[in-house]
Amino acid sequence: MKIYLRKTLLYFGFFFAALAFVYSNVNRPFVVNGLFQNTYVTSNRVNWTSNYLNIGYVACLYLCSIFSINHFRKDIVSKLLVIGVAIMQICFIFWTMIGSSSAKTVDMLFNNSTTPLAMLISASVFIGYRDELWKSTKKIVFLLCTLFTVILLYETVRFVLQYGLMIRLMTSAAVYAMVYAILLMYVNLLLNPEALEKHPIMLFLQVFTLIVVAMVLQSRSWMLHGVILLAIYVKAVSAASKSKHLVRALVILLIIAIVVCLWQYLLLLSGSLLARLNSDSRSQQLIAFFSQVTVKDLLFGCGVDARYNCFGTSYAYLDNLILLTMFKFGTLPTLIYLLMMLRPIFYGLRRKKSQVRSSVLFFVAWLACMMGVSIYVANAYTVYNQVIYIVIGRMFYLMKTEKESMRSNLPSNTMQHGDQ
Repeated sequence: MKIYLRKTLLYFGFFFAALAFVYSNVNRPFVVNGLFQNTYVTSNRVNWTSNYLNIGYVACLYLCSIFSINHFRKDIVSKLLVIGVAIMQICFIFWTMIGSSSAKTVDMLFNNSTTPLAMLISASVFIGYRDELWKSTKKIVFLLCTLFTVILLYETVRFVLQYGLMIRLMTSAAVYAMVYAILLMYVNLLLNPEALEKHPIMLFLQVFTLIVVAMVLQSRSWMLHGVILLAIYVKAVSAASKSKHLVRALVILLIIAIVVCLWQYLLLLSGSLLARLNSDSRSQQLIAFFSQVTVKDLLFGCGVDARYNCFGTSYAYLDNLILLTMFKFGTLPTLIYLLMMLRPIFYGLRRKKSQVRSSVLFFVAWLACMMGVSIYVANAYTVYNQVIYIVIGRMFYLMKTEKESMRSNLPSNTMQHGDQ
């Protein structure tokens, strides 16, 4: 019964998340962006329906997390993880209380790009400790990745049909869907071998769609991620085949054939892409940021509404999520979040045969996104952040079980060595 309840909460939580995304973002009107020339954006649909959907999403997954807590009596690493999550919960309460004094709590939590809920959902690490929930999570991630790829394609085509290929679409459902789809695709290719085995053609089409649409949206960073995903896909598919080199050659030929078919459209995009390659808005952001933000601000945080002046306006965003999280909520929750990811990275790099090693590239890719190799990522209650926490929990669980297995095998191995 408990397993059934946890799985039900997991599925309902992600269902509400997907429904909230579609309701709030999809099929919204395009409007001119006032900050940059020849760019368009869309606005979110924010009302009590979207709030209720988001509340249902967070509540279901938080309850699922609480019901999934294990007893960490023997493993010091897991105990440290629990302590870290507990501190994050305290930070959530503190910043929610501080933010609620100047704004409505619901709006501050659910209608803000940077929200204390990012710390609350850290409890999702406990979901990764449950085998049955991890299997369900992988299935959900595959379905959600497909959904967001379809939304991305639909929104991009809708925009291109109205404004052509030379105009850039910025903050919109298309851009957000691309962020979700690419980060979830890393999970599919690196941590979900069942999806790669059962749906290789669908995954290939999705990866190629992500690359092409990233070009249409003129996103340099997500084009790079798309190419990395394609390389991961080719390596994974060929490794699973007896004729490794033949499979790689066939995939490369297929890519070349698709590029040839799309060549005339790629030529139209080349001018805009070259202009984007030579542009640099991140340096301007960082210069403006550090000229106004003090070390004290980064150590202790300035709250949800913290802003600085950039591009002639009051700016609440920064293309460096680590610095932005420190600016909003201080060093403590930021450091705990980074340590949660760095531990599996160092563990996986030291042990080639460990299952944790497959997550290293995923965490490195996300850290790169946080440091600026991305656009429009957020340390919020998004689906990909929820999945990242679940993956963190799963990797800590694998580290725990692998160490226990090594300790249980050590005496017998030592005895055998002595007998010889």
